[in-house]
Amino acid sequence: MLATLRNATQSWIVRGFLLVIASTFALYFGSGASMFSSLANQPVAKVGGIEISQTEFAEAYRQRFLDLSGQLTAEQARQFGLPFSVLSELVGGALVDNAARSLGIAASDALLAAEIRAQVGAASPSMYQSMLRQQGLTVPEFERLVRRDLVRAQLSAAVAPAPPVPRLLAETLYKYRQQRRIVEYVIIPAADATDIGTADDAVLTEYYTANARRYTAPEFRDVVWVSLRPEDVAGTVQVGDAAVAEEYAARRAEFTTPDTRGLSQLFFNTEAEAVAARQRIDQGMPFAEAARPPAATPAPAAPVEAAAAAAPAAPAADPTSIGTVRREELAPDIAERVFALEEGAVSPPLKSVFGWHIYKVNSVQRGGTKPLAEVQAQLRAELAREQALAELYSLSVTLDDALAAGAPLELAAQRTGLTAFKEVIDAQGRNRAAQAILNLPPFAQFLTTAFRTEKGRESRLIDAPEGGYFVLRIDDIIAPAPMPLDTIKERVRADWVAEERGKRTEAAAQAFLDKAKNNGDIVAYATEAGLKAETTRPFTRSGLGLDAVNTLSPALIGQMFTANVGDFGLAPVFGGYSVARLKDIVAVEPAAAQEAVETIRGELARNMSNDILSAYQTALRDEYGIEINERALEQALTVATQGLPTGRAR
Repeated sequence: MLATLRNATQSWIVRGFLLVIASTFALYFGSGASMFSSLANQPVAKVGGIEISQTEFAEAYRQRFLDLSGQLTAEQARQFGLPFSVLSELVGGALVDNAARSLGIAASDALLAAEIRAQVGAASPSMYQSMLRQQGLTVPEFERLVRRDLVRAQLSAAVAPAPPVPRLLAETLYKYRQQRRIVEYVIIPAADATDIGTADDAVLTEYYTANARRYTAPEFRDVVWVSLRPEDVAGTVQVGDAAVAEEYAARRAEFTTPDTRGLSQLFFNTEAEAVAARQRIDQGMPFAEAARPPAATPAPAAPVEAAAAAAPAAPAADPTSIGTVRREELAPDIAERVFALEEGAVSPPLKSVFGWHIYKVNSVQRGGTKPLAEVQAQLRAELAREQALAELYSLSVTLDDALAAGAPLELAAQRTGLTAFKEVIDAQGRNRAAQAILNLPPFAQFLTTAFRTEKGRESRLIDAPEGGYFVLRIDDIIAPAPMPLDTIKERVRADWVAEERGKRTEAAAQAFLDKAKNNGDIVAYATEAGLKAETTRPFTRSGLGLDAVNTLSPALIGQMFTANVGDFGLAPVFGGYSVARLKDIVAVEPAAAQEAVETIRGELARNMSNDILSAYQTALRDEYGIEINERALEQALTVATQGLPTGRAR
């Protein structure tokens, strides 16, 4: 449990390093750097003298969500507090940045250069700049981020260096985690529903009354609203061919794909080295091996070694590959020579300001410009949306003016040519029959606004980040109340049947357990009772090692790890109950697993360091103060979650 809590509350510095690593991968593999361009980039928080922008929050939130690998939907992530967690991490980093400024901590140019070399490898300056451009970063911006992370690392190392951890403590924890147990178990299947009988009205009424909280309807609100969406004015928008052609001309570069080449490169300090390598290539030496002279002829291999050498090996990655390169990423003179080569050709030695190079063309990709006919549908749709948004803005001003003049919401909508809608909804946008209301505005802020607005009040006209506007009024608030039995009688009946089935199954399992204890041999008694006993493989406290799911529940596993050999346990599992007997305890010896023990020592040291950092962060909060802009935060969160899965997580 302690390990779980620690993992869930790791400090900002550990997550910060992970974000640095993720950013490094993004440099090579690309990302949607422009996906948050719709944000005004207002600060979502101010920490001392440092602001956290909407884009910074949106990028961090989207990355954290994607790191969950489909474990949560977008809605569940909100419910579990992921937005607060991400904001807390960003705030923690900003607090440390403030402290570093106050203490005069800085990262030298030499340290910065070494870190960048470690991150981007042997990329040439042009490739380095190109990778950053793909992320929407300039060289100064990227170097500022790297320098900031270096400063944070220096401060964390000074404030909370990893303390020494006694080996005995790590060995004890290793024995606790790795101890395994072997269990004999029998599954008692769920009772047959036909054996339960039926419930008359008196039984259902009694059950309904005893479980009244289960059948209490949530709070509902009687909401009147007017919304403006791009599709509401789509019929009034006409985009002519001339406008499409003009847009195409202005954005022609966007539809132009440059020539690229997939290249491998050998680098040399002197011309003589490059010429010698080119000669070796001409003589048949593989390109990747030509950078160094051939080694001495190896001694004949022993028969076993020769057989191993003859076995086919998996193809290794080409260490000389520099990936796909555009013409402008090479020096002009070199680019002309390299881009004139055909696929598979090798260049002569070529000189640059860095030294001498030999290139091999692995692939050739011809560029070109998409014709207007191919992209005109896309351009027309984009222009139509822009015009629709402009029309919406004009309508929103008219609507706002009418509301400001005191017109009721319905009348203001009528004067604007819009329609006011009215529904009774709960906080999830469902009606009293628990059905989703399909005509609600598709804006993330709508339900939040509806359940924050007071009875009898109108909200302000809200500019939704998704593109559109809405305003609403709360006519009534219906407090949570029990649902009438007559309207949910079948649901109550099904719940009663399920509970009765559970009671009967538990009673049968308890009777089996009592007799098995008296018998002393669960396998023999299971055979006598017409059931099948199984024996697990050795498994850990986490269930690692169990052959199948739904055999031992976490509760029963917990019982077995507090039991002595021969003790019994009982707990529900899917489809019935499981009765178990601890057969054996398999101990482990830390002396035979020193590498694992050292890993635990490192884990404990990091946890202790993180605890110190968390305490330091708390002190910094009091010193520098934090201001949160909830509106800007909500806008950034809405944009960050666009396109993320909203259905049930698998």
